[in-house]
Amino acid sequence: MEVIVKNEDVKNIQTDVLIYATTEDELKVIDTRFEKLLTNVVGSGDFKAELNKIHVLYPKDIMKAERVLLVGLGKKEELDLEKVRRAFATAIQALSGFKIKNVAVYHSNIDSFQESDIITCMLEGIILGNYRFSKYVTENKEKILINLQKIQIVEDDKSIINSLQETTNKLKIICENVNFTRNLVNESGNITHPDMLENITKNFAKKYNFKFKVLKEKELKKLGMNLLLAVGRGSPYSSRLILVEYHGDKNSDKHLILIGKGITFDTGGLNLKSSEWMINMKDDMAGAATVLGMIKTASELKIKKNIAALIPACENMIGPNAYKPGDVIKSYDGKTVEIIDTDAEGRLILADAITYAINHMKPSIILDFATLTGSIMRTFGNFVTGLFSNDDDLSNRIYSAGQKTFERVWRMPIYDEYREDIKGDISDLKNLGPKEYGGAISAAAFLEAFVGKTKWAHFDIAGSAYFEKQKFYIPKGGTGVGIRLFVELLKEL
Repeated sequence: MEVIVKNEDVKNIQTDVLIYATTEDELKVIDTRFEKLLTNVVGSGDFKAELNKIHVLYPKDIMKAERVLLVGLGKKEELDLEKVRRAFATAIQALSGFKIKNVAVYHSNIDSFQESDIITCMLEGIILGNYRFSKYVTENKEKILINLQKIQIVEDDKSIINSLQETTNKLKIICENVNFTRNLVNESGNITHPDMLENITKNFAKKYNFKFKVLKEKELKKLGMNLLLAVGRGSPYSSRLILVEYHGDKNSDKHLILIGKGITFDTGGLNLKSSEWMINMKDDMAGAATVLGMIKTASELKIKKNIAALIPACENMIGPNAYKPGDVIKSYDGKTVEIIDTDAEGRLILADAITYAINHMKPSIILDFATLTGSIMRTFGNFVTGLFSNDDDLSNRIYSAGQKTFERVWRMPIYDEYREDIKGDISDLKNLGPKEYGGAISAAAFLEAFVGKTKWAHFDIAGSAYFEKQKFYIPKGGTGVGIRLFVELLKEL
């Protein structure tokens, strides 16, 4: 898909659809620009530019665009950038079923925001809002997805065309990698397994010239990564630790380590999940998909940072060798862990991966991403990611990046009482605190026990990584949450 910024009279833009966004205040102004095209529409009250309201016009002999899709932004004084994203997602989704390949976008005067921010949100709404996982749809696919080939952005100010083109080039990469991540999460559970994760990572490591390494069972046993090995014992697919490294700054020895939970399917193990909870457990590798999307984005944007993605990958299945409640397992760190619940498996594989990163990679910062707990969903639902960290400055920067991108996070505490909850009775630790309350915090406290003094942040994306229903530019299924936040965060680190 091509994204072009043009300085041209909006009436002369040749395109299948011109998406024209306007506030209620500017409606009469744009009527003049359109040579009274809107007189009947405005006069009749059919379109009042209320937020997310749309109206299609066919401007024959007045404009070169075949159609004009008006989209309302509401009252100018109430407008924010998230509303711009949502309005353009609403617009592109309204065009589903139209036989179009090209769109142009234009907006009325919005002087309360930087033009680059407005353009960013317009494009995010269109590209992210046009996403559907349609790989397995064989009939009428064109009715659910527009095969966009070109997006033209009409810009009045000639002096900022070049800077806006640079902005849109970067944004296209970011949005396409959000959709890459969504595709990985949405892939069928019979396709996604540890072998597949390894192969995908190996293939794009080769494409982007990343350093690639995988540790399989023999090496994991030798190292003593027993927690990772235990979780995968019930599956026909062996556990592994997958590593890719991007070196964007060869003059620095600092490494940002991303760790993504790679449970490619989670039955809950012997503590079997109910069917209503198990149906979407192909999404339990969303953390792995997220860190792959992040390192891919960093490379394509040529970001001057050294970044590694580490994925502990396995399935949590039932089998004759499956690990059991009551087992005591020695971690790679050396701490012993009593298994209280086999469905609290994500923290186990992350603990061994964190230890590996600290022992072998000397990270300056560790960020881990995991669909870790149902508890965080009870707290935040789908709309906020739970954040846990041992560093105030890092947390503040993450929060700021989340506010800017609307991939919002909220920092949760890890008090001593929660650390006490995961201390073992016959072991150093146990993998589950009290079942009734505070599960997200006790899970984070478990991870913290393996972090030591390394600067660390944990993102519990159990709710935000997968939606049951579409919400504006966020589709049903995998959301790709975290990619846009990560790019914004890198500006601050």
